[in-house]
Amino acid sequence: MNFGPLQDGMIVNKAMLAPLARLTAVNANRAVRALKKENKRPFPFRAGLIREMYERYKAERSFDDYFSTFFKIDDNPQSLAAGT
Repeated sequence: MNFGPLQDGMIVNKAMLAPLARLTAVNANRAVRALKKENKRPFPFRAGLIREMYERYKAERSFDDYFSTFFKIDDNPQSLAAGT
């Protein structure tokens, strides 16, 4: 398989080596992914993983219950006046 733009035995400028190596790696990745039957584009794949995590870890709570987990409710109103 030939992924290009770099080819075996090419002589390239030092300044161009990194960008060309990156493009070659990206092309190789795309070619290998295209050969797989279960190939999915990155965005739909991530969206599916996020949806799966949401379904697995979601908790049924009311609005008040959800926000009460962020704040401590002090049953002693005198503690605010005393500065503690």
